[in-house]
Amino acid sequence: MKKFLSILTVLLFVFAIGTHFVQAADIADVVYSETNSVVGTSPAASDTLVTFTETTALVGGDYIVLTFPTGTVLNTANIVASDFTIEEDAGTATSPSVISVNASARTIAMYIHAASLADGAGVYTIKLSATAGGDEIVNPTAITTTGTFSVATFASGVAADSGADTDVTFTHDAASQFAIINPTDGTVDAAITVTVQLQDQYGNIVTTGGDKDKDVTLTADGDATGAGLVAITDGTGTKAISDETAETVNLGLTDSETTDYTVTSTQNVVFGPGAVDNIYVSAQPSIGYTYVDFATQPVVQVRDQYSNIVTSDNSPISIEAYTADNFAGSKTEFTGTTLVYATDDGLVGGTADGIATFSGVKYNTINNTGIYLCA
Repeated sequence: MKKFLSILTVLLFVFAIGTHFVQAADIADVVYSETNSVVGTSPAASDTLVTFTETTALVGGDYIVLTFPTGTVLNTANIVASDFTIEEDAGTATSPSVISVNASARTIAMYIHAASLADGAGVYTIKLSATAGGDEIVNPTAITTTGTFSVATFASGVAADSGADTDVTFTHDAASQFAIINPTDGTVDAAITVTVQLQDQYGNIVTTGGDKDKDVTLTADGDATGAGLVAITDGTGTKAISDETAETVNLGLTDSETTDYTVTSTQNVVFGPGAVDNIYVSAQPSIGYTYVDFATQPVVQVRDQYSNIVTSDNSPISIEAYTADNFAGSKTEFTGTTLVYATDDGLVGGTADGIATFSGVKYNTINNTGIYLCA
């Protein structure tokens, strides 16, 4: 039966809901009765759906178009005319004679049965009938305080009046889970603030009720410090995480206070190197022969204050030879490639990686007391 009615209504309403109308805002006192309902729930059988005051007199065969708040789901296959009643003032609560649903536009168009009307103008009440299944209309799953429910009427196929309830509210469901909220990557130079929320099943923050201040423990691996108990207030808490090692840190949650809630999967946060602080010779020749390339060629790293390689640096690095460790003695030159950029290929324009790798470097002066390499 529902399938037959669905086909019929599509044929009857193709013109009505597929045409753009401009209407005067003459419908007053629009009240969408689902306001303040919990997200993801549905109005029950016999519930009032909306009340409004119409100023233009309507007759049987005119129709009303209801547009539901953003996020509302209309289960088209479950909606038939007998699921609703329309009553104007002292009229009879009667199902619309024909109904049409546009799920993508979130609209339900209803032809008014003549028995529903008293004089055609006045206070209209649209309800779900006693036989409605309770799954025809599903409220948005995101909380809001600014939802809009609108009503438009059409007399003899021509736009008559319109009006809206513009402050429809949907509240969060019961607390269901803890979640880490997309932490932003940072560097070892500063702490990263990690935000944790107590949420309902749809990911909305639980800001009211007895569960809004439940605490949870944040965990972090690697060399990160600062993890521990997060104090949740009105559904949200923060923790500052620091790390002196440039690394990816896995964050997780442990519900130590209660076992009533699940926790979302772990998230990663990346600590990158800090600002350039020093350069370091990570590979250096130990002994060599004059006029022969060093067996171990110099490798120099650009590092931050915690000795992490600053991989974003592409500075030019040069090396020189000194006879004193304070670099104040006489200076003699290496030969070969003594200037290299801290890039993947050692050349200007290469991809920065904070490492300068030298090649073909040798020393052409005999020195039995040793030399010092300065980068």
